[in-house]
Amino acid sequence: METSTKTVQPLLKVQKLGKQIPIRSGLFRRQVGNIPIYTNVSFEVQAHETVALVMPPKSGKSIFSRSLLQLEDASSGQVLFNGKDVSKVRRGAQKLLRQQMQIIFDDPYLAINPRLTIVDIVSEPFRIHNLAKRSNVLALVKDLLKVVGLNPYVARRFPYELSGSQRQRVVLARALATKPSFLLLDDPLAKLDPLLARPFITLLKDIQQSHGLTYLLVSSSLAEAKAFADRIGIFHNGELVEIANTQTLFSNPQHPHTDRLVAQFPFDDWQFD
Repeated sequence: METSTKTVQPLLKVQKLGKQIPIRSGLFRRQVGNIPIYTNVSFEVQAHETVALVMPPKSGKSIFSRSLLQLEDASSGQVLFNGKDVSKVRRGAQKLLRQQMQIIFDDPYLAINPRLTIVDIVSEPFRIHNLAKRSNVLALVKDLLKVVGLNPYVARRFPYELSGSQRQRVVLARALATKPSFLLLDDPLAKLDPLLARPFITLLKDIQQSHGLTYLLVSSSLAEAKAFADRIGIFHNGELVEIANTQTLFSNPQHPHTDRLVAQFPFDDWQFD
């Protein structure tokens, strides 16, 4: 008797993704070469999973993150979300895709308009995607602020009146407004005080459980990845050289670069009960 095996489709599937920056020279700015940022990157993220990709500092993390969401064009390869190529989604369906795929950037102050109040910032997705009546917006924003651990009274404040950690929580609240299924975290702890980084990770984990989210963290910190992710991928010289279950990666690294990173890792840091 034959038994059928059901294949679970990944929520996100990246296939041979690459990005090159053209080098131009001369009076007419002719292209004379390319600088590779990343090459031939392939991996998958299952629904409700947390995957972390560790990239060296100043190696193009934000460029990579933006290309996953088609905020910047890749030079080669494709990104599939729920089985659909995000680069080929028709214009009418792009809004639906943007609702499902949200991003948290590394610098919360640059990610928001400093001239707007917090209520205007967090409610922006409601206006863009026509998700709520104007009379309900303030109540919805206050609910989102509570979800990310902020007192609703900050709704009438401006970004300069908040700390860096509070601003990052505002950015998170705005991302949650569309009820996404996937959240890309582009080095979200980079601008936070180390003492505030752990509570933010705990918050993200709690929100993942309550909202059924899938996370992809792109970071330069192996410590953050270990504290946060189910699986970790390691980049070296623009290539994804290894990806494995977090415990396996630390106990049995396969690539020499991963082995060096693990050997240097301070095991007493970033431990969670």
